Amino acid sequence: MQALDVTLFTQWLNAYSGGDRKLQDFYRSRFRPQFRLSFEEWLKTHPMDNPDAPLSPIALPSYSRNVNREAARLEAEGSRYFKRGARANDISDGFVQSTVILALALFIGGVVQAFSALWLRVTLLGVASLSVLLGLARIISLPALRLAL
Repeated sequence: MQALDVTLFTQWLNAYSGGDRKLQDFYRSRFRPQFRLSFEEWLKTHPMDNPDAPLSPIALPSYSRNVNREAARLEAEGSRYFKRGARANDISDGFVQSTVILALALFIGGVVQAFSALWLRVTLLGVASLSVLLGLARIISLPALRLAL
């Protein structure tokens, strides 16, 4: 946003130095409200006649406060979105883990048929059963899905 303020102000200065009142008004009407306040404050210092006036509206403390306030607001908003995204990522990771655990149970359940030793089949079925229970427990522990319809 500061780049937009600088660009429009520079164009306004060019129009001012060229004496084009219509073009000055055009650029001035496109100033952001936050910049317009600083611009009006800057004009009150009579910058064209006063050598002690600030160099531009951007040099005024009021402009910095507005820019910093907006930056802080956007930073806070970005942090909220980041936290929501991180939480959604954790939830999706949990569902992927559950899927992998349940796929392991299906794989082990399918492989059991290849073995003839009863003790091995029972052991593998026990591992598959534990995998199913673990996968289901993981799914149950995750937040409920909210489908946006």
